[in-house]
Amino acid sequence: MSLLTNGKSINASSVSYYNQPVSLGIDLGSSSVRVGLYDSMDATKIATTSATVGYHQNCLKDADWKYTQNLDEILRAIEKCFQELDVFSYNVFSCGVSATCSLAIVEHDTCSRLHSGEENNGYVIFWMDNSATKETQYLNGFCEAQILETLGGQFIPEMAAPKLLKFINHVAYDHKEYVVLDLHRYISYKLMTVYGYKYNGFINNPNSNGIANDGEAFGWSNKFYKNVLKLQSNIQIGLQMEDIPYIEGDIMTASCIDCYSSWFATFPYSKKNTLFIVAGTSTCYLYMKDTTIDCTTVPQSIKGIWGPFTGIIDEAHPVYEAGSSCSGKLLQHLFNLHKASKRPLEEEILGIEAYITSWESENNKSYHWNIRHIFYYGDLDGNRTPFGDPEMRGMFIGETSDSSYDDLVRRYLACLEFLAFQSKLLIDEFRKLGPVDQLMIAGSQAKNSRLLKLISLMNDDIKIRIPKESVDLMGTKGAALMSIYARNGESIAKALNNNIPDSNNDAFLELDLGSNKFNTDDTRLKTLLNIKYKIHLDMAKQQRIYREQVDALT
Repeated sequence: MSLLTNGKSINASSVSYYNQPVSLGIDLGSSSVRVGLYDSMDATKIATTSATVGYHQNCLKDADWKYTQNLDEILRAIEKCFQELDVFSYNVFSCGVSATCSLAIVEHDTCSRLHSGEENNGYVIFWMDNSATKETQYLNGFCEAQILETLGGQFIPEMAAPKLLKFINHVAYDHKEYVVLDLHRYISYKLMTVYGYKYNGFINNPNSNGIANDGEAFGWSNKFYKNVLKLQSNIQIGLQMEDIPYIEGDIMTASCIDCYSSWFATFPYSKKNTLFIVAGTSTCYLYMKDTTIDCTTVPQSIKGIWGPFTGIIDEAHPVYEAGSSCSGKLLQHLFNLHKASKRPLEEEILGIEAYITSWESENNKSYHWNIRHIFYYGDLDGNRTPFGDPEMRGMFIGETSDSSYDDLVRRYLACLEFLAFQSKLLIDEFRKLGPVDQLMIAGSQAKNSRLLKLISLMNDDIKIRIPKESVDLMGTKGAALMSIYARNGESIAKALNNNIPDSNNDAFLELDLGSNKFNTDDTRLKTLLNIKYKIHLDMAKQQRIYREQVDALT
């Protein structure tokens, strides 16, 4: 049966599987979907595969949305992965779904329930879309202080709430009926209707404080939907009980935003005072506050940091978050535009790193001294945190007419410096909430050892741990782990006690960064980078001042 067809209630036990109980992990990122099979007893990886899923940039000035995805393309990619893994040869115990913090918009048909694809009546507002600027300004001016403080001081256009408000205003006089679901919930719906996987996350219940995690579509108070968003009667957030088909099987699905699932995979190995960073197309920072710390001396909320959220894990484990919108795609942007770049992304990085390593070995000093007069600020698509400013843009000081390979290398290294400086800024903010003794980093950027060394050097030689398995597969493992606990009726918080042991007790590798990270005097290099970090902060400050001066004329 295809995910593109309309499913009915299915008796999952009628499907023939092998006896081995396995858990599925589905992780939909910005450019691909990964699916993994894991042993349901100890979360050991059995097999994984992936498929490309793109997003679409709408360049027309009057386009409703700047970035979108196609629901059918997503479902086809998941189905392809299922076929490659021969999923139904196994006894599926549970299924975890993680996806980007994007919104699925579908028409509601009372006969066929939710449907998509063949009639072209559904689409995804991609997380990267930041076109809801007017709606963001309205929310920031209208909402009460508690909401804004929990969101770091302000909404930003990337959040679901401004997008939802824009959609509501756009279809206010439309006679069609719509259902809005967070993307991970939509995928879970299709798994339920097609394959008979149970799921309990369709009903939109408010979080205990009436504030949605990350500002997403689900979890707001009824007051917020009614009085702030002015939700119309033809738009439904989530499903009603009558929309949910009866499922006879016992395979349980659990779902979440993709950065959470990568984080959940670290729980059996996490220690207190750990900041988790998942660094892919964008970068997300996740921190679980130690509730034993005296709350009278440590603030509950920090300007520029999202949280506390108690609906991600549970009330006993408040979560704080931050992020950078344009981090992983920063290098892709550089390589797309530079004349000297001739190879695919990963090959280009390997070539540049080999070039730098050779140069440093021959000259016995860090290549960073060659770019000491180059200053780069890389918030190309606005700043998510800590400034919460969608108008932030890139800045480059040190431009010349050079377009050689040496220039490409210098700009590459300037990008890495920016990413390290941005990480330091956010790590310093998290330290206002409590100690940060080590970093656990996953995602494609964790492959770049030079970047990790820079981050460590800029943060007092902080310990960094990365997965021994592929850094790209943490999302699938975390999703599967989450589903195992859901099937057992337990919170993912129990994984913090290592109740599901991994067959590999050393699943995370502590990087041996050494005292001599860059084949040079690290103390002198650190002094240089600290000076450039102050310039980084000043560049962020000055561009906002320049905009204010010009905007005063309008």
